[in-house]
Amino acid sequence: MYHSLYFNYEKKLGECDHSCFMCKNILKEWWEAIDIKGNSINVKKGQKFINEGSEMPGVFFIQKGFVKVHKHWGDREMIVRFTKEGEIVGHRAISSENLLSPISATAMQDSVLCFIELNFLRLYLKPIQLLHMSL
Repeated sequence: MYHSLYFNYEKKLGECDHSCFMCKNILKEWWEAIDIKGNSINVKKGQKFINEGSEMPGVFFIQKGFVKVHKHWGDREMIVRFTKEGEIVGHRAISSENLLSPISATAMQDSVLCFIELNFLRLYLKPIQLLHMSL
């Protein structure tokens, strides 16, 4: 089941500053599509927006804020990494048939995330994969 946050986003066109990992690594011609497909999400400090074991319908790019990526390790929590502005969270779902998240993610401060659905990302990545395979 999707985390409830996936349905509580605010669409804010034109607010993307194109400084995230994805926008830095794509052609500027794709920015308009990202602006249309991206969903801006405000997350409060301490709010978990990815639950380990939950279905991942997309990935998150940190526009503002600081996020802890963590997972269960027996009866303890293991911190996998911290992400900051411009970085990506939930990207393992892009290349996997298994859409269950291996991690959890929690905002360490009030944050703004850009959520992009996997279907759109896979559509964007397909021509790149085909080009790579032909080289």
